[in-house]
Amino acid sequence: RIFQEYESGKCITEIIDRLTAEGIFHRGKPFKKSTLNKMLQNKKYTGIVEYNGELFYNIYPQLISNELFDNVKKKMTAKRCCLQLHLLILQP
Repeated sequence: RIFQEYESGKCITEIIDRLTAEGIFHRGKPFKKSTLNKMLQNKKYTGIVEYNGELFYNIYPQLISNELFDNVKKKMTAKRCCLQLHLLILQP
């Protein structure tokens, strides 16, 4: 559900707020932005693991589609590029 929410336009803070309200925590504490950010970039959720440059399939069950993972990745990249552009514009 985290991937779907991010893909639909919710920001990481909104997702963390929902998880916390539902009592879903990471190691007994509310999720940090960095933790959720790493989760959204972890290809393991597609059932693919990369180790020493080699790809392994079916080590983990596929929890999300490759299409959803790619859409989230594109959205994260676009937001990162927008932030960098915004910071460049603000520089004196």
